[in-house]
Amino acid sequence: MALCHHRRNIGQHLSRGQRLAHHVGANGVFTDLLAAGRTTDPAGQLEVWWSARRCAAEWGRLVRPDGYGVWVTAAGRRLPFLLEHDMGTERLPRLAAKLDGYADLAAAAGHPTQILFTFPTNARELAARAVLTAAALRRRLPVAAAVSGASSGTVWLPLNGRRRMVLGELPDVSEIGGVG
Repeated sequence: MALCHHRRNIGQHLSRGQRLAHHVGANGVFTDLLAAGRTTDPAGQLEVWWSARRCAAEWGRLVRPDGYGVWVTAAGRRLPFLLEHDMGTERLPRLAAKLDGYADLAAAAGHPTQILFTFPTNARELAARAVLTAAALRRRLPVAAAVSGASSGTVWLPLNGRRRMVLGELPDVSEIGGVG
């Protein structure tokens, strides 16, 4: 009886916690991309989706993204990306500090990977862009941002960009240059 009660308390705790909301939000980005790829005239499709757990097993010593994916455009261009899903609870300097791990991963791999940040509101995205831009440029990392819930449309804005674009239009990482 006590074990059953203990499991129910754990389940209730997880269902109410921020971790579940974060997990659902990050997975929502990927399910939005899956849905976008299934339209009648898709601009591309999600070919690979790794969970946060698989990412942690693969790169946990360097970085712990909320997911990894590969988007393939209708023309066959492959865009690997790492997802950071922000719920608006972390301090902004902490978000920028995460880029150190991504720079370490890029150095270990010999090339950077597109990093996508999603934010809960336009105001949070704007505030985060202010702290992320200098950090990403200094580390020569390709970073784009969007507001959650709009990941399948023309929403991604590179930190140094002037217009929002669909995922497949983001710059190729080879255009970023070496990792410094």
